[in-house]
Amino acid sequence: MNFSNNEIKRMIYMAAVIIFVIIAGVIYIAKNDTRNNTSDYDTEVVFEEKASSSPDDNITDSDVICIYISGAVKHPGVYELKSNSRVNDAVSAAGGFKKKADRDSLNLAAYINDGEHIHISVKEKIKSDDESSSLVNINKASKEELMTLPGIGESKADSIIKYRDENNGFNSIEELMNISGIKEGVYSKISEYITI
Repeated sequence: MNFSNNEIKRMIYMAAVIIFVIIAGVIYIAKNDTRNNTSDYDTEVVFEEKASSSPDDNITDSDVICIYISGAVKHPGVYELKSNSRVNDAVSAAGGFKKKADRDSLNLAAYINDGEHIHISVKEKIKSDDESSSLVNINKASKEELMTLPGIGESKADSIIKYRDENNGFNSIEELMNISGIKEGVYSKISEYITI
């Protein structure tokens, strides 16, 4: 069978087109497989990320309460807590108690509600008239009574009596700091236990 030059060219051209179409099809199929594999991988990664998320990520607004804590805590303020929180959780969120906090003023195991104000009071100082009789009157106290005060020994008690006698008594309890050896440190320890 003899083919003309034109027919040979046509056959070569047709063969080249067929080969090109086959190669393009193979490349297309290979790319689709890669995309499918990648999307499967992405799906798995997203699923793993969701599975590894913490339980707190699933908390809704209804699972969170907002409370205000004030008074004898280190960082008073407004805090968001889980809905089943107790007073002790609020105290912890606020940095814990201050030294003078009255820890027995409320039930630390009690549940708290949204919008609640928790106030931690300070241990009560001697305030009432009934209790004022237990205060030491620095204008009238004996040496022994003065020595019942924290930080006041025999020599300081003698100095208080001497100052009192020389100055016709004390006009204020702060005047104690005029006495040698009684400065702010000692005064702060005894100020709540004395009167004039």
